[in-house]
Amino acid sequence: MFDLPGGPLDASQWPVNFASFDCVVFVVDAQTSFRDVSKRLGAAILRAFGAKPDIWFDVFLHKVDKMSEEYKLDLHQAVRDAVDEDLFEAGLSETDRLAIHLTTVYDGSIYEALSRVVQKLVPEQAALEQLLDLACDQSGMDKAFLFDTNSKLYLATDSRALDEETYTLCSDFLDLVGDFGSLYE
Repeated sequence: MFDLPGGPLDASQWPVNFASFDCVVFVVDAQTSFRDVSKRLGAAILRAFGAKPDIWFDVFLHKVDKMSEEYKLDLHQAVRDAVDEDLFEAGLSETDRLAIHLTTVYDGSIYEALSRVVQKLVPEQAALEQLLDLACDQSGMDKAFLFDTNSKLYLATDSRALDEETYTLCSDFLDLVGDFGSLYE
């Protein structure tokens, strides 16, 4: 894990060998001007894909809690357009190995985004999804998750659509189980 501080640090000065990573998570404070970080983001993406074309790259636009839904969507699209433009100018095509997440600590979005990052790195993801689909079909459940109870990240879920309310309810239940568990330790 590396934390690259803000400022004029050039991408060539980063002490990171992206070829040794499977995934990069780039966190952007969504309340700052995107122009301030777009060059750093573009340089990081180009350097990562240049070093390892099959790397996963996730951008977390963080602190979106006080933004309107319309502004969040506009910001998401602006970042996606800027990234696609950087990739195009560098001669790279758009990639499905890049994801942009809107996150905040005031709801489950940060856990959901981190869960999606982890899921990409689990090689048995398709088999886990099929097993959870089967569990839902056989038991009549609406949704199934495979959670890591300590981190509240879900390692897998069935193929049915995920709504934030269901995830939040399950996450809150994990908190409750954890609270009760600590009573009996």
